[in-house]
Amino acid sequence: MVLAWHRIPGTRTHRARPGPLRYGAAVAAALTLAGSALAATGAAVTMGTASAATAASCPWGHSRAPVAQRVRQLMAAMTLDDKLAMVDGVGFSTGTAGYVGHIAANPKLCIPGLNLEDGPQGVADRVPGVTQLPAPVALAAAWDPALARRYGTVVGSEERGKGADVNLGPTVNIVHDARFGRAFETYGEDPYLAGQTAVGYIGGVQRQGVMAQVKHLAVYNQETSRNTAADNAIVSQRTMQEIYLPQFEAAVTQGKAASVMCSYSVVNGQFACENKYLLTDVLRNRWHSPGFVTSDWGATHSTVPSALNGLDMQMPGGSRFGTDYYGAPLKQAVQSGQVPVAALDAMVSRS
Repeated sequence: MVLAWHRIPGTRTHRARPGPLRYGAAVAAALTLAGSALAATGAAVTMGTASAATAASCPWGHSRAPVAQRVRQLMAAMTLDDKLAMVDGVGFSTGTAGYVGHIAANPKLCIPGLNLEDGPQGVADRVPGVTQLPAPVALAAAWDPALARRYGTVVGSEERGKGADVNLGPTVNIVHDARFGRAFETYGEDPYLAGQTAVGYIGGVQRQGVMAQVKHLAVYNQETSRNTAADNAIVSQRTMQEIYLPQFEAAVTQGKAASVMCSYSVVNGQFACENKYLLTDVLRNRWHSPGFVTSDWGATHSTVPSALNGLDMQMPGGSRFGTDYYGAPLKQAVQSGQVPVAALDAMVSRS
């Protein structure tokens, strides 16, 4: 979960909140791709708020000190259970009453809840009062990052208007097979086009005060036997670096995407959401991404390998998609020393 003072990369402002307050109002906008026209309309949405704690009880939420210092203050005040709650979702609901992903608020520590919502084509999951945007693959066909930025502006403003903190997009997976069930929501088959379109989209979303979560890292190009060991992509590092990863690199290093979602794929025998090469060697050590990594929904397949190899947050959490690998199992792993406290602290500080 993103801390109350987290600075969104690529934005001009901090999402500073004196307490666990959610968005109060936002502007909804509509974009017609054919005419490239953007028309804004006011759409005030009043969200629930929790009572703000005093500056004395939550100094990290009221301070102007550097972010790293405030993170250390908060971490020193957190119990093990507080930390575990920030890396595990609490289920989801769709429609007008909820979001596809949610991290519970912690009023005691003045940490607001975190709401994650689809998607790359705009606010999804039967949420009413939002724009049905053109398919992202049609946006990519314009070869226009500036238009992608305007598209992202619409998505970000409407996500914010619905109280979402994280937009689950853009999707930048390469289309190699037209039968890929998610081809419409990607930017096609060219890594450079996908990357530059994503950079524009992310800039539009994040300037609305909503975090973009680029997805799905990586080598996720078909859905036969998805999320099982039978979907094992055997691919060389050179091929990954030339075809499957450049668009993610652009999204992270140029677009400053606040977050990354790992995929359902098995890559060279290891599930993507516990894949050390993808999440640690490349994302953290080569691209120096400071953002948090969430699993695709139900794509967590282990406790210790996932936590040690780069997965920060399990979604949707609980047992909604089968086994809950974080929560109680992660607590046991920390208490037994299988996952060092320092590793959990790193997950929480990013989240």
